[in-house]
Amino acid sequence: MKNNNTKKEKIIKKTLLINSHKGYHVVHSDEIEYCRAASAYCEIHLVNKKTIVYCKPLKWVDIKLQGTGNFYRIHKSFLINKNFIDHLSFKPKPEVILKDDTHVKLSFRNISWLKEKLKEDN
Repeated sequence: MKNNNTKKEKIIKKTLLINSHKGYHVVHSDEIEYCRAASAYCEIHLVNKKTIVYCKPLKWVDIKLQGTGNFYRIHKSFLINKNFIDHLSFKPKPEVILKDDTHVKLSFRNISWLKEKLKEDN
């Protein structure tokens, strides 16, 4: 019997219970386009164009979303869902352009790393 253990990651969908100033929100990981650090808070930008301000730092959200296989920390202030990446732009500064035309900063040190991750996923 042939073993098909190729480089495919098991994708895990996670559900987050997010406490914001408006109450509790149930958010599924596949609904998150990207997250942005906002001091000690985190802005979670959803597919439906809503933004939730979460009273936890971006690092905490990053840790909670590990294991989904869908999120990349591309900048100290940004965590993106790879399923919403449209393309990369390098002029005038490195950015990830999402499918809805949102421009997200890409740190110089993560350019090569992100290119490799995207190649692996294809």
